[in-house]
Amino acid sequence: MSPRHRSGADKAPGPPSGRYRISELVALSGVPPATIHHYRRVGLLPSAQVASSNRFLYDDTHLQALRLIKLLRQRRRLPLDVIAEILPGLLSGGEEAFRPEMWDTAIGRLEATSSPERPAARLLAAAAEAFTRQPYSEVGVGDVSTAAGMAKGTVYRHFSSKAELFFGAAAAVVADVLDRYDAQTADSGAPLAAEKAAEVLAPLFGERLALLLELVTGALQGRAGYPARAQAVMGRLAVEVGQRVSGPEDPVERGTRTLVLAAVQAVRGVLELEG
Repeated sequence: MSPRHRSGADKAPGPPSGRYRISELVALSGVPPATIHHYRRVGLLPSAQVASSNRFLYDDTHLQALRLIKLLRQRRRLPLDVIAEILPGLLSGGEEAFRPEMWDTAIGRLEATSSPERPAARLLAAAAEAFTRQPYSEVGVGDVSTAAGMAKGTVYRHFSSKAELFFGAAAAVVADVLDRYDAQTADSGAPLAAEKAAEVLAPLFGERLALLLELVTGALQGRAGYPARAQAVMGRLAVEVGQRVSGPEDPVERGTRTLVLAAVQAVRGVLELEG
């Protein structure tokens, strides 16, 4: 999706403009000096250029990072250790780093590969299970926190709302499916054809397909926040699958065709189990 068609995106900073004194960096980023120094000490920011014995200069790398850290803290309430893990990858994407849907993808990928003991990972796993078993409207935040063995307030330290928890769970499911697909096809030696790839993908989705279908349905219905998140999560899935599948079509077309085949097989498998 081109920048002019982005939905809910935070406007990225403009092109580089030079070097900044600490006072200028504070004014441009809105981050206090003490916080900037703390971020440097814990490794969130690169070292500053030493201009004199007690004077440092910062550049647009520092400014971009500060603006993004501030947004991730305010909009997603992420702890600094999580930000430290996803920040480099986000910043490498230029202005795309300021798209909320990119944050969700990065968070989902991180949580899918993180230790299950991490609170956010446990919450996402519990949320994926809950939203798979029941429709969104029937799942409460308390249900998820109880399943994860945590207090309800813990959810809101990691996710600003039930919707954000749902979107995070969808991104985590996609990341997990892709990782499992790669593990199962690692010895194939070449990309699989769409039909073969769909046979591998179908059981990986399984009943979790219900969660992703609800995300797509919400987008089609125009529910708040759903179109952008569905495009980010499902669009990424189509691209990633397309890059792993052989065929003459464009990667997105290959991925979409493969996913349709996999979805049909997954639904058929669920129906056979229930029958």
